[in-house]
Amino acid sequence: MTNPPSSSQPPTLQQIQQTFRDYKPKPLGITKRYAVLMPLIDTPSGLSLLYEVRAHGISQSGDAAFPGGQVEDGESFQAAALRETEEELGISRDQIELMGKMDMLVRHDRWIQCFVGYLGKHTPSDFTTNPNEVDHLFTLPVAKLLTLRPEWHTLKAEIQVDDDFPYDRIPNGRHYHFFPQVSSVPFYPIKKEHLWGMTAELTARWCELLRNEGEYYEK
Repeated sequence: MTNPPSSSQPPTLQQIQQTFRDYKPKPLGITKRYAVLMPLIDTPSGLSLLYEVRAHGISQSGDAAFPGGQVEDGESFQAAALRETEEELGISRDQIELMGKMDMLVRHDRWIQCFVGYLGKHTPSDFTTNPNEVDHLFTLPVAKLLTLRPEWHTLKAEIQVDDDFPYDRIPNGRHYHFFPQVSSVPFYPIKKEHLWGMTAELTARWCELLRNEGEYYEK
């Protein structure tokens, strides 16, 4: 392996080549990493996706979610997804058949990696959920999900600039045209539960892949 350049000497072409030949790219600006598992179970209604409803008193309480959480230091995304599923559903990771990765979400400073796993034949009442994180569980049959399309709604966020922002260092100063913070937010038309946002986006992408609808582009 090529030695790294010293601080007093610029890198050689060989050292630059070595750096980027071995480098594994990652999203810039990421300070938090999360992993979730999309759990499939066999129910009397057929093969279904299992959803959690987040417990009262935690962030996004009442929202539908998949088991998951923050990746700990030294932990892989996959290990975090299995650990969180075990903690939240009360199921041993040995009972989870990991089927593979799905697409990731990158939002602001967060990187969310998604996995798909099969938990076997169950009903929601079979699981011993963590009451500090999970209020209740519900399922949506895969056959039904594939017939549904989420509604996409536009969310616009106002840009706020600090008083000490160095306008003198950018073209046109205070009149610089910043890109507006606009995002499309999906909502699933299901009754009683709140399936929207990132969980709905992962669900929609999962369905797109099963329908073989090609490359993904932001709605």
